Amino acid sequence: MKKFKIHEKTATKSRKILSIIAKPLLKLSGFRITGSFPNNKRVILIAIPHTSFYDMYLMFLMVFTLGIDMNFLAAKWIFSRIASPFRLYTDPDKQGIPWPLGFIQKYIFIKAGGIPVVRSGKMTQLIFIMSILKRKDSFNLIIAPEGGITNTNVLRLGFILLGKKLNADVVPVQVDYQNKVFNLLEPLDISQQKDELITELMMKFDGVVGKKSTYRFNE
Repeated sequence: MKKFKIHEKTATKSRKILSIIAKPLLKLSGFRITGSFPNNKRVILIAIPHTSFYDMYLMFLMVFTLGIDMNFLAAKWIFSRIASPFRLYTDPDKQGIPWPLGFIQKYIFIKAGGIPVVRSGKMTQLIFIMSILKRKDSFNLIIAPEGGITNTNVLRLGFILLGKKLNADVVPVQVDYQNKVFNLLEPLDISQQKDELITELMMKFDGVVGKKSTYRFNE
């Protein structure tokens, strides 16, 4: 972590007990974080590739170790249900297995900065996310633009609008299992043409090895 820099404007949050627990676990995982947060109170982190739930576990360890305040997007069912290897329901918001302590799980995820994404409703999720983050003077939001755990290289582009509307820096993060590092790159120029922006972004991740697959750029 010595090479990683947190800017004075970066949103932080003190978690003394969790920090003590997270530091040795992060060291045990072998992972580290490199780069730095930009000179902005509002930051959107674009993490690629996202191929395993283990990515989230590592993210929490790093967040707690660094003492930063972090929001993250996750499917609504993840907040109160247990993951299942089988698709039990057709409703995308009712995957997983319900259990009696789901309300405690939801409380923990919300307190940790989670923002539930409803995939079956008519409400525009970007508007919902924006309404939450607009209330914050500063924030760090991490997004997996592949749309969840997947092997596809197709990216969802909502982060561009969020960056522009919330006046936030959009920072690519390489989730690199080969070198065991979360690498924060320089912020993207989100004012450029969309096609150019996406091409630039995908090239930054070409060849990055995730836990279960390698991200490949196909122009």
